[in-house]
Amino acid sequence: MVTFSTNARTPLDLATSVRDARIAAGMSQADLAAAAHLNRSWVSLFEGGHTPNASLSKVLAMLDVLDVTIRLTYTVPDPDSSANEVGRLTKPAPRTVSTPRDDPDHSETSGPAVLDSIALAAALKRRSAHRARAVADELESGAE
Repeated sequence: MVTFSTNARTPLDLATSVRDARIAAGMSQADLAAAAHLNRSWVSLFEGGHTPNASLSKVLAMLDVLDVTIRLTYTVPDPDSSANEVGRLTKPAPRTVSTPRDDPDHSETSGPAVLDSIALAAALKRRSAHRARAVADELESGAE
């Protein structure tokens, strides 16, 4: 058995991958629609790239039937990273903006929230769990 991997960055990329996975599984659009509890015409529209705002639950249902896994990749600094690297992810504290009090559409503060130490610790813990799962996946796929 051969495993295929691709980067899907657009709805059309994802639609093309679903179509390719369906064909590789030997399924018709009607087969996939029935197994995922969807309408065959919706599957056809999705595969054709005509549903750019497709429901995530519908897409995940098709991926589940096709046994397609989504892998998310993102960067979280290592605990031993330099202060400069961690600082890249930390946004400056919100700053106060002088505005007239009678303008309800204008906020008193602007700027994104600061990534605090608790959020960073949680992200590092998740990264550790993801690394462990990736190693287990690699070991499992090497054993087959």
